[in-house]
Amino acid sequence: MSEIDHLIYKKIYPDSGAIFNLNVEPIEKVKGNCIYVLDTNVLLTPYTTSKTSLKGITAIYKKLIDQQRLFIPGHVAREFAMNRPEKIKEIFSTLTKKQSNQRSFFIDEYPLLEDNNMYKKIISKQKELDQLFNEHRKLLSSLAKTIKNWNWNDPVSEVYRDLFTTKVIYDPDLDEKIIKEEYEKRQKHKTPPGYRDYSKPINADGDLLIWFTILKLAEEKKQNIIFVSSDEKSDWFHRAEKQPLIPRFELQYEYKSKIQNKSFYIIRLSDLLKLYSVSEKIIDEIKNSENIEIRDTQKKNILLAIKNKRCLEFYYNGGYRTAEPYCYGVSRKGNDLLRAFQTGGYSESSEPANWKLFAVEKMSNITITDEEFSGNRPEYKLNDPAMEDIYCNIFNYEIKEK
Repeated sequence: MSEIDHLIYKKIYPDSGAIFNLNVEPIEKVKGNCIYVLDTNVLLTPYTTSKTSLKGITAIYKKLIDQQRLFIPGHVAREFAMNRPEKIKEIFSTLTKKQSNQRSFFIDEYPLLEDNNMYKKIISKQKELDQLFNEHRKLLSSLAKTIKNWNWNDPVSEVYRDLFTTKVIYDPDLDEKIIKEEYEKRQKHKTPPGYRDYSKPINADGDLLIWFTILKLAEEKKQNIIFVSSDEKSDWFHRAEKQPLIPRFELQYEYKSKIQNKSFYIIRLSDLLKLYSVSEKIIDEIKNSENIEIRDTQKKNILLAIKNKRCLEFYYNGGYRTAEPYCYGVSRKGNDLLRAFQTGGYSESSEPANWKLFAVEKMSNITITDEEFSGNRPEYKLNDPAMEDIYCNIFNYEIKEK
């Protein structure tokens, strides 16, 4: 039997009286005099948007920096340095793959049809298209070479170099021993933020380092803080019906314990732009990029869970479920699917413990648990008949390109 912590709630909320005194003002009321803190995912978003959106984002950042109201935690800057190359690689890979795409609609030569007028027109158009394809391929190759030569002079990095001087980076000294103790305690008690990240091979305490930096900044500036982030995991938010509702109460309580009469908020970059009346076109583009990033992150969690044989927890069709993920692939209609053995949680059929096929697009808040599984259930069929192609399975983690 595991050890029971009989005073766990008291450790999370040492001052019970403060619970009923917590009051959070509307964000519209505090937006003009608060501090904004940017998360790593927000810094990476412009790599998937247009130059127009980058200009709109830059204008807001510059305005807030001039008012000394925008900061980037030191750990966020370090995470950006680690993740930026992946964004560059994604752009480069997409371009290089386009160069080698097959032109499947081209027809072969048929001498028997050489007197047919329709055939002659098709061959003539193919020659025109072939010339256009070659020109297109050369342009793609030239563009790929340009990207390959990017060092820290890509369009986003150049903007950030001008904006994010040392006065914007907030990097207080954090005691490694205290961080370690807090990380272990929060993992044990499931206290936000970051306890959902324990399965990460590196940087599992990243959210905690950012949170401690935010608290240090709050103590120094004595202001409300709005954290701009697209991270909507349940260790940052209370969630319902696949959506984030409000920041976790534990975070609000901890923030209030550091600075009285001030509050902590979390919003997306698109929400920040809306607060400052940026054009709807830019906001819509940023929203789309944020949603794509969230979906990509959740799919990566599925792949990582399969690789490490860890159970997943996720929301699906009316409730939360836990399951052993075995196979991730795509249907004949092009929809991503997960074959998994559900071990607990909600079930429409009242049979939670069973093999099930999940549509990945309907899964949300996908998190990796600390529960391991053997991966040797005898009923699992290696070549899943529901899938046209398989990205990876429990026995073969060679991920195919999606």
